[in-house]
Amino acid sequence: MNENHMKQISKNYIEKFEYLNEKTTHDENYKWFVAKEFRTRMDEALSRNGTDFAEALYNAKVCTYNMIDSYTQPFYGLVAFARHEPETVRQMFLDLYMDDGGDIHATEKRIAEFYAKSTALLEKYYPDSFLYKQDFHAISGYLFLYDPEHHYLFKSVQSGIFADCIEFYDDWGSGIDIRLDVYYRMCDWAVDQIKRSPELLATNQSRYELPNIEEMAPDVNKHILLFDLIYCCSVYDLFDGITFNRPKLKEKHLMVEKIKKATVLRDKYNEAVEMQHKYDEAIFRIKKYLIPGAVIYHKNNGKGIVQSCSENCTIEVLFGNAVIKTFSAQTLFAKSLVKTEDGLLENQIANSLQYLEKKIDIARRIKYAVNEVEPYKEYLDML
Repeated sequence: MNENHMKQISKNYIEKFEYLNEKTTHDENYKWFVAKEFRTRMDEALSRNGTDFAEALYNAKVCTYNMIDSYTQPFYGLVAFARHEPETVRQMFLDLYMDDGGDIHATEKRIAEFYAKSTALLEKYYPDSFLYKQDFHAISGYLFLYDPEHHYLFKSVQSGIFADCIEFYDDWGSGIDIRLDVYYRMCDWAVDQIKRSPELLATNQSRYELPNIEEMAPDVNKHILLFDLIYCCSVYDLFDGITFNRPKLKEKHLMVEKIKKATVLRDKYNEAVEMQHKYDEAIFRIKKYLIPGAVIYHKNNGKGIVQSCSENCTIEVLFGNAVIKTFSAQTLFAKSLVKTEDGLLENQIANSLQYLEKKIDIARRIKYAVNEVEPYKEYLDML
């Protein structure tokens, strides 16, 4: 492998360090904060059961920002699965985080089992959706953020470009069948080079001069720093002064334009997905609240007691005249035709009311956005 190329990358990283971490623009320091916060939130989730686990898992997902979910939503998909089968998903994470004494092949096996179980849940509950499909990047992310001292984060395109630059040519595979021993071998070598650079270590240490350093992961083994280097190489072009097999100038300009287009389409897609998330959140909270015995107040029928709530939020309500009526809960809340006793549910779904009757429209919007962004998928991993 090429030590000189690694030294040049480190030099460029040091020179751009302030720019990379300027708080109002790029602020790449966020990775260290996420790695610290994630472990706490995930441990909290794993201590919960039932629907409480699903909500706590969502809380862990939120703190990861865009490190796992972006074009697709694998982490949010696990939250969605947990709302149907909380104990199944909880056990999947417990198995993934099992201590294997550093046996990398055992880790590969656990990743494969996690993928297989999540695929089964996807086919069971969301068979027509690719949004929640897991991939190696996502599963490596769950491991990395939970234990960054012993794991590395994998991103296919960025890791591949970095490998070409440092002249690491061993094949770690593709798709879900990544040879972890090969990828970790490259990362171990790169970390060793990092630890041999006093200038890089001193520059990295300066990030811990921030006021809230206790909220940052210590990164003793410099695995987070390595991921930051790999990421910044592609995103901020830390290859200045290095010659290796890269696209020609004309191809590079075309690639830049396609990345810009991919960014616009990704944002459009993410808007549609966010609408879906708000709809899902509202439905989840409605079903959690409207259990048999719950009291509601209908605008025209007065006080009623919920008798049942179906999977699609069709509710049966018993009113004072001993009449049971059937309603769509989405419609009742979207049109403000019903209130709860304490008003808590209305407050929880206030920001989602406009989406409650738009399930079909949201699905169409996502499908359209997916079709638009499909030709640019290969460029999204460069963002």
